[in-house]
Amino acid sequence: MDDDMNKMVANQVLLTSDDIQRWQADLHEAEEVKAKAEAKIAELHKKLDAAALIVGSPILGSPGLSVIQTPADEQESLSAAVKRILATFHRPVAHHELQAELRKIPHFRGMLDKHKGAYYYTVIKRLADAEPPEIKKVGKKIRFIHKNEAPPEGNPEGAP
Repeated sequence: MDDDMNKMVANQVLLTSDDIQRWQADLHEAEEVKAKAEAKIAELHKKLDAAALIVGSPILGSPGLSVIQTPADEQESLSAAVKRILATFHRPVAHHELQAELRKIPHFRGMLDKHKGAYYYTVIKRLADAEPPEIKKVGKKIRFIHKNEAPPEGNPEGAP
């Protein structure tokens, strides 16, 4: 109790150098854990991408799919990349998931950063409004409409 009293002066809490040193140590420890986790994630992505190249198709990963990137000399449009990536998912996909896959391609990472998502959402709207639509909005998620897919009656996905 005396230790708490020493920290109190006229109803104000004082920080001690021990508090700051403890926080700095905790921060340093958390940053080390984060760096190790990011290295492990990068290693797993490399392994999944290598497996996808051997198999010749995207490999299911957790939580999304590992998408094979196109060669740099084949500069595909953002629209084509969105359709290609969405076609590999067999479920509605959140925007952040699709953007994460697009950011794996350096050309699109720069484009998404430069335009702060405005161009991305314009492309999504154009694909959804196309005749016939190429993607479907399902609540706050989107999904690819396959060519052999019959047009749904109403809203079977249960989106509001």
